[in-house]
Amino acid sequence: MPAPHFLIIGTQKGGTSSLYSALTQHPQILRAARKEVHFFDQHYVRGLAWYERQFPLCQADQITGEASPFYMAHPLVAQRIAEYCPATKLLVLLRNPADRAISHYHQEFRRHHDPLSLPEALAAEPARTNSDWAALTAGKLLTHSAAQRFSYRERGHYAKQLQRFLRHFPRENIAIFSSEHFFQAPLTVLSQLYDFLGVNP
Repeated sequence: MPAPHFLIIGTQKGGTSSLYSALTQHPQILRAARKEVHFFDQHYVRGLAWYERQFPLCQADQITGEASPFYMAHPLVAQRIAEYCPATKLLVLLRNPADRAISHYHQEFRRHHDPLSLPEALAAEPARTNSDWAALTAGKLLTHSAAQRFSYRERGHYAKQLQRFLRHFPRENIAIFSSEHFFQAPLTVLSQLYDFLGVNP
C-alpha cells in the first residue's frame, strides 16, 4: 500500500496537531516531511510523485501519514483521496461547532487576516466565502482561500462534510472522535486508534 497509510482530515481547531503529535510518538508511526502536506486541497497539481516524496520509507511493520484539517471541508478531496489511496484510514476529530468557530476566528484575528469583530465576521461569511467555495467545487486550486480562512460557521457543518467521505470510503475505514473526548481521555482514544491503524498497542 502506498503512503499515506492514514490521514487526519479534520477539523481545523479540533485538535489535529495534538493528535498527530501524539500518534507519531509511537515507534511504528513515522512522521511526514511536515504535518500538513495539503496535497489533496492545495498542491494537487504537483502530482503523486511529489506527494509520495513527502513520506519516509516504511518497514513492513511501520506506517506513515499526515494531517491537513481542510481536507474534510474541501468539496473534492474525498474523491481525490479515494482515487489515489482508497485503502487509507481516515481520522476525524470533531469539536463543538460553536467553540470551533470561535477558536478559528481568534486564530485568524491574531494572524491579522481578519479585521472584523466576531459578529461582523459571522454575518459577512457568505459574502466572503461563497465565490471561493464555488471555485474549489469547480476544481480550482486555491492557497489560503477565503473559504478556508473565514468559514467559521460552514466548517461546523460536519454531517455534510462527512457524507462526501462516506460515499467513497467504507465506514470501518473512518475513525471519528469528539475533540473533547480526546483531550479528556487521550490514552483511551490513542489505544483505540492504535488498534484502528494496526500498530502494536
